[in-house]
Amino acid sequence: MLTFEALKSMDNLILVEQDEWFKLIDKFESISRSSPFALVYILSKIPFLKRFGLLLDIVEFLDSIRHYTGRGLAYVIGNTSSSVPDIEKNISICGVEYYRSLMCAVANNRESLGPACSHIMISAAVLSARVAALDIGQEVQKLARIQTRFGLRVTTTLLEYLSINVLKENLDDVFNKLTDVASFGEDYLCFYIMNGIKSDLDINHAASFTRPAVIDALRNYDANRLSSSPQLFSNADVAALLHNWRDLSYHSQMLIISQLESSVEAMQGKAASSSRYDAEMFGGAFGPGWCGPWAFCGRRTDITFARDELTSIMGGMLDRSSRIRLVRSHPSLFDRSLIFTDDRISSICDILFEKTSDKHFYQRISALKNLVNGDDADMRRCRSANKLWFCLWRRDPWSDYGRSDRMYSCTGFGDYAADSAPLAMQDRTLNKIEIWDNNELTCRLNICLVTDQHRNVRLLVDSLEGSDKSIKNSKKFVDVFSAISDLASFSNIGGVLINVLASYNNTPRRFSELVRQRANGQLRFFHLRRLVPVAISAPQLLSIPMRPYLETFKLHDEALVEAVSLDELRY
Repeated sequence: MLTFEALKSMDNLILVEQDEWFKLIDKFESISRSSPFALVYILSKIPFLKRFGLLLDIVEFLDSIRHYTGRGLAYVIGNTSSSVPDIEKNISICGVEYYRSLMCAVANNRESLGPACSHIMISAAVLSARVAALDIGQEVQKLARIQTRFGLRVTTTLLEYLSINVLKENLDDVFNKLTDVASFGEDYLCFYIMNGIKSDLDINHAASFTRPAVIDALRNYDANRLSSSPQLFSNADVAALLHNWRDLSYHSQMLIISQLESSVEAMQGKAASSSRYDAEMFGGAFGPGWCGPWAFCGRRTDITFARDELTSIMGGMLDRSSRIRLVRSHPSLFDRSLIFTDDRISSICDILFEKTSDKHFYQRISALKNLVNGDDADMRRCRSANKLWFCLWRRDPWSDYGRSDRMYSCTGFGDYAADSAPLAMQDRTLNKIEIWDNNELTCRLNICLVTDQHRNVRLLVDSLEGSDKSIKNSKKFVDVFSAISDLASFSNIGGVLINVLASYNNTPRRFSELVRQRANGQLRFFHLRRLVPVAISAPQLLSIPMRPYLETFKLHDEALVEAVSLDELRY
């Protein structure tokens, strides 16, 4: 990439003097190791930097902070399409000498500022409206103090809102006011800054975090009222809702509130749960797997898995005579003529707890009991240490909206497609297979129910998002396809198609490349349509024009998709 960009910037490179090259070449190399894009942007800005005599200074500055700010180096230079002001825009506002003074101050305080170095340089124009060049050193020291005490997120929020809410505030006073409310957590501090740092804040200490209270706060949104209720920010996922609520359209807000209320009512037994609705809507056609609990770790973790695990535990912790006595003393639980059920296994686990003091077996029994009672966290923790664990997306509006990595592409709050998040949550034809490695959620397979040109229902694997750690190992990569195949079988879906065209980010592209390599020349184009029955049964969705982005369909209902059938894949 760097070679290509250098060739593109050849006209710029010839502007660099020979004696400058001796000073620049090593620093170019070190900067590229921290952030290749930073070097690309520098090359594109050489004419501008040379015109103001800044080339050597900016390269030396970036080299001095590269260990502290990483990818932020690229944003300091930026380009015309950057989401933040680039160096040209900042200098056009604050002037060259002011920018030099700011670079010097940041470099002198880089150890205290850490990753905030780049954020301060991006905010050069805003800072120039607050403080003169002679005082910029003291201002940066105050920002370093805030960074050290409250961390990067609070510091960047403060820099972002300096020009809006706290332009006239002395940073020492800001530090003291933040200290007064620091006990309420980082999420509240950021909201406090976003809505203006007030001295006469009347905090309601009697308020507590409850889900109905959150729903009421969203329905009757008032920033001043929220600033007085820091307890509502004690949950990070809910805090994300409160932070970004004003940026959502009215229709999205109403649908989110409806989803949150339905979740609370379902927990209280006052309304049919979404999973019950799913079972009615999809169960007859697709079986329980698409909407019910499903997990896979080398094999499906169903009742047969639970029974085999129970047998393994008993065989390891009890000798033959002890097992015989146990079975005879509880004949109804161990009657082979009766079908094993979750409740039956749970009852046997209760008995086994009394038979062991061994920590290892106690943990295995506990994990099994929790699994059959609907909580697979302990079993996942045990099993995913040696083999990938796969499960379906839980669709919990109380946690997913606060986690952009739990939603679909670009639908996370704060992203440009956030208004499509409620539809992604509601549209039951969309789903995800979560992949856990050593009890860490590393990546997610975006999957979708579609119909082909013959109106057959298929499971489409659209893309893989997240880390590519789990697909670098060929054995784990094979496990991915085994899990997909099992889900299709469990859900009574006739066939699986895997998309092989990805246009964004390294992980989806890498996944597509690996699938192509195993396609054995069986790639074909399929005319596919999304299956969206929820839009019919939930007409409120029609008022939200934004759809969640999929690689195959983009924002459309149908497309020609280059894919391979799972049956024809070598794995």
